[in-house]
Amino acid sequence: MSQQINWAKLYSEGRCKDIGVPWTTEELEALKDGMSVEDVRAGIIDETVREKVENNMTTLEKMKRAELIVIAKEKGIEFDESYVTRAVLIDEIKKLEI
Repeated sequence: MSQQINWAKLYSEGRCKDIGVPWTTEELEALKDGMSVEDVRAGIIDETVREKVENNMTTLEKMKRAELIVIAKEKGIEFDESYVTRAVLIDEIKKLEI
């Protein structure tokens, strides 16, 4: 019997970068150094990189997952709150803004 990795569970627990994408060694080190999962997923691996990354982010990309969930619900987007990722929420909200 083969075992399958439950990427959705790993993602929701912050144990992988994205569905099907494990953390790199550098990202794991940033997490161990206290960076938040959301920051590392956004490419912020230390404070020197933070300003560069944040300057290139849209308002939506700077929001936490919980904030995006509120906006998506207000806009009537249907999703499973247990599994939806920040990236999917951002994409779905942006589609409505076109």
